[in-house]
Amino acid sequence: MKKYLLLFMFSSLLSQAQTYKSIVCDSITKQSMPSASIRLLNTNFGTTTNTDGKFSISAKKGKVAISYIGYLTKTLNVNTLPDTIFLSEDNLLNEIVIMPDSALKVLLRKAYNNIEKNYSQKPTYLTGFYQEINESVDSSRFNYFSESMLKVYKPAYTIQGSEYQGQVKVLKTRKVIHPSYENSGIHFYGGPYSPVDDDEVLKRSKFINPRYFKKYEYKLEKITSFEGTPVYVIAFSYKDSVFNGKIYIDKINLAYIKFDTYRELNKKEMNFTRIDYTETSIFDKKDSLWYLKHYKYVSNKKSKKERFKLTVEYVTTNIEDDSVKSFSYDEEFNQLDVISRTETNISDDFFKEYNSVITQSESLKNQVDVAFKLNIVDSLRIANQKKNISDTTFLIKPEMLKKNKANNLLKILTGLQMDWNISYTPIQAFDQSYKLNLNNIAQTNWEFSRSTKANDLPILYGLNFFYHLNKRWIAIFQPSKSIGRLGNTKVYRRDIGIAYRFVFNRSRKPIIFEPSIKYGTTKYGVRFGETKNLISDKIIDDKKFNSKEVSVGLFEKSKGLKFGVSTTIYSKKARKLFLNLDYLLPIQTVQPSVQIKEVGFFQWFPKKVNLDLDDKRVLISDKANLKLPQIKNNFWFGLSYRVGI
Repeated sequence: MKKYLLLFMFSSLLSQAQTYKSIVCDSITKQSMPSASIRLLNTNFGTTTNTDGKFSISAKKGKVAISYIGYLTKTLNVNTLPDTIFLSEDNLLNEIVIMPDSALKVLLRKAYNNIEKNYSQKPTYLTGFYQEINESVDSSRFNYFSESMLKVYKPAYTIQGSEYQGQVKVLKTRKVIHPSYENSGIHFYGGPYSPVDDDEVLKRSKFINPRYFKKYEYKLEKITSFEGTPVYVIAFSYKDSVFNGKIYIDKINLAYIKFDTYRELNKKEMNFTRIDYTETSIFDKKDSLWYLKHYKYVSNKKSKKERFKLTVEYVTTNIEDDSVKSFSYDEEFNQLDVISRTETNISDDFFKEYNSVITQSESLKNQVDVAFKLNIVDSLRIANQKKNISDTTFLIKPEMLKKNKANNLLKILTGLQMDWNISYTPIQAFDQSYKLNLNNIAQTNWEFSRSTKANDLPILYGLNFFYHLNKRWIAIFQPSKSIGRLGNTKVYRRDIGIAYRFVFNRSRKPIIFEPSIKYGTTKYGVRFGETKNLISDKIIDDKKFNSKEVSVGLFEKSKGLKFGVSTTIYSKKARKLFLNLDYLLPIQTVQPSVQIKEVGFFQWFPKKVNLDLDDKRVLISDKANLKLPQIKNNFWFGLSYRVGI
């Protein structure tokens, strides 16, 4: 009964809360002020103003503090907010100060050493609002727009914590994608992890780290204020580079409260070029500690088809530091998941139960509102059924529907990943010479000879394929073969199977552990090499070889099950180095045979025949003492460099 009473009381409180909106402007210029801090006093709730200086906040009652660096803070009752709030500059503190370079670096070093004093030394939960916008510069429309409520597991601000990747759980998300966008083939990942990955203080960025001071130039621009506290404004630039920015440091506690960074690039990344980007990080105070309040990233990019702008923005609306535990693997949002591919929800009250969200700029809001109401996915489906599409706000044309089908296939293929694998295979070679005579087949002189050495080291390499059926189960196909220059002993391996993923140490440095079972074949022996096709006019075992060249070898084949495990030994966002260990359980061994196979650049499915050694068409010298390479034990091990984990 008490449980239901509490639920009733909670729902009653929510029902009494109202949403208040306003715009923050400079009192002199009357210009709007983006990224101003809005905090509901005596709570952990807050937000920031958008590009147009607008904000909205939900509350039953109370006061809000409106703050901006260099301006006097204004406190107002939430239920009497004016339509426009004017902030005045704090001119008394806005002064230029000359400080020697040595003294400035002492100040910066003290701020760095104070990180563990000014920021949480234990993990925290941040609940925040995240939005990601891709806008086409050339066509003046958005490509996609997504917004989400995130819960972030934030590591402690310690040296050790700076190496942890943290975790993100998506509480709610919705999106709108223009029908033509995904044809560009460009997708962005990692944005929802910006509260962790792009926290300059947590990650001990180089421009605040004393170890790298020699690589930067610093200048104290002025002393201004934030919420009545003096603030140092320090400009920095990387020597001989286009990377520069500003650091804002609280003069009393020497805490970092804001970073502005800028970079211009002309560097090819994947199939697009990043031209430039800007980043802004703002920190706010809870009790005596600072935490990330607002992060914004804006990048101008250029693909093969168009120029576009990517905006990523995150605002913390609540912070918790009690009973903080890492998320399970099943509920966390993966580092390489793409937020724009998540499910769509277009209800008007989508974020009703969450306080304080970013409001879109007017130009974007007009487009997105129409998109939510139209529900592009349903519009396309209905239009396709009617075979009659009119030009709309989104310029939906018949050819886009055909491309949309290709996009659906592309989404399916996003579960496909690859790795480059190199492994040791336990094949024992011997000091042996082999002579093969196929004159009876070619009816002309067709002879081969090769020799192997006992120290031939058969190292396999291959491009392996993985398909993620879900977050845990992975289908595997692993073709590999021995490296050609390490002797005449040749090994070919084909495995197909399934793996199950476990993840340990999730919120810190994740360790992936994947036990697997695979069925496959191993073909090992001597490859005599490629030769001119002397049997193009003959049919051998119902097959006719049309290629200009054929490959001839003497091989034995083994079929079996592989029970294995793969685990990470090196980790970064987009790639992993895995250690692989397998145990091969042989099921069947096929007797040695001579293989003749077509070769050629366009021979995707080459014809081949296997001739038993007892076949009268095959003549092998010293057949009684023939000693082929063989498997000497059942353990296989190797390394994989996996892309896009």
